[in-house]
Amino acid sequence: MKKLESFPTNIVRQISSQYNKAFHAKLFTLFASSESEIAALAGAFPKRYDYCFCFLKDDQGQWFLDQAGIERIRKYILQKAVISPKYIFNYYQKWLKDWEKFKKINHSFADFDLARLSNQEFYQKFKRYYELYLKIGGVAYICDSFMSTGETDWLQELIKEAIAQKYDSQEVDNLATELLSPVHLSFVLEEEFELLQIADRIHRHYPTRLPVLAKLSPAVIFLLKTHEQKFYWMNNNYYNVEYYGAEEIYRRVRGIIGEYGRRQSLRAVIRQRKQYIKEQKSKRAQAISSVKLPSNIKNIISVANLFSKWKDTRKSGVYMGMAAFDKFLAELGRRTGYNKKDLTFIVFDEVAGVLNGQNDIKNIIKRRKDKIFFAVTPTGCLISQGDAANKYYNFLKSVQPQQSGRLKGVVACKGVAQGRVRIIRKTNDMKNFKIGEILVTNNTTPEFVPIMKKAAAILTEQGGITSHAAVVSRELSKPCIIGIKGITSLLKNGIMVSVDANHGLVKIVK
Repeated sequence: MKKLESFPTNIVRQISSQYNKAFHAKLFTLFASSESEIAALAGAFPKRYDYCFCFLKDDQGQWFLDQAGIERIRKYILQKAVISPKYIFNYYQKWLKDWEKFKKINHSFADFDLARLSNQEFYQKFKRYYELYLKIGGVAYICDSFMSTGETDWLQELIKEAIAQKYDSQEVDNLATELLSPVHLSFVLEEEFELLQIADRIHRHYPTRLPVLAKLSPAVIFLLKTHEQKFYWMNNNYYNVEYYGAEEIYRRVRGIIGEYGRRQSLRAVIRQRKQYIKEQKSKRAQAISSVKLPSNIKNIISVANLFSKWKDTRKSGVYMGMAAFDKFLAELGRRTGYNKKDLTFIVFDEVAGVLNGQNDIKNIIKRRKDKIFFAVTPTGCLISQGDAANKYYNFLKSVQPQQSGRLKGVVACKGVAQGRVRIIRKTNDMKNFKIGEILVTNNTTPEFVPIMKKAAAILTEQGGITSHAAVVSRELSKPCIIGIKGITSLLKNGIMVSVDANHGLVKIVK
């Protein structure tokens, strides 16, 4: 990718006080996803985002996306959807072909020995994988145009306006929620559901006592290995790579069987999960049939529901990519003598130079460990590290408290709760999370689900009705408010708050 000499500081000044995504992240992966969203999308869709930029320090990234681009792509999608959702669905169907290639490569890659390749072969394999990673992001990032960046969600308000004259305010809120609720399981809950079914089959195979892993029958080992091949990437995120293998899968199966006891009880849980999915579809169908929606609104809802599913699938691709990048960088380190963790501070365009010994980047890595600012545009990128990044860091603004001591956001799942705040910025913060605490974070991703289950309520800075936090909170029936600007800075760990997710309000309890 072409290297830019600079990035306009006036853009950083204007945008860096707005909503952003925060990631516990490595430069290599976060930059790759940025390149996919900006450059790969620009080559795959008629409209594009003009830039993104990121502040990355202490493995914590604050990532900003072109706000005008969000509105431009959203407007274009809505114009097409008003006529027919087929235009967007056709892009999705084309994308699925690349997605299947990507999954196939990842599954075959797990046992591939990179050490047997020559340097040239190794580089070409890395390059082909990286290019496919960018491609399977690409057009899928149009989903980000449906994000909300305020105290109200534009999509929810659009639906409410369309039905406001026919119903009272309470009915309007409920119908809008039903119309926008997903009818698919997130991949985390899909994996859990499949695990329940595996546990039921194993319990039937061993009704009285479960043997150790090594003494399981070939048929049961096959079940565990098949699940492993499908979900080996489940424990990854933008920072950590942790292989999800048969041993851990079997440990979880034993826990499920121990929790539910008799097989009949386990079967009942499976029936309940199936019934939940059926009821969600039924509620959606009833909402659509009971409300005479204009065809353009129906089309927009159809696209929004697609985006909810598409985003979740795309996210799983990021986690697959994390596993592959980790393996490639480990092999690059073995060949060159660099530490694998240090190599997470490079970007792909620097791989060839490191591999061929043409580029000693030890000093660059050292400065990047201090702080990084990077920007990506459709035509080029800038990476600034160490003291040189201060030129941009000077415009990173702190968040100012909202008035009246109240925090307001968008209702994602209704309910009320009270509890102590637990702010999660990095993966390691999750180990301290206790049952009944209020989860406060920038945005949730799949690795958050275990603590989302423990939480009394969920509060995020980022989101939209199709965001991960909104989708999973509804699956879990947890009170959830999204789009609360700066809440991770405005609240402190341990303080008591009340959450009114019926009205989108958070108050500090004195």
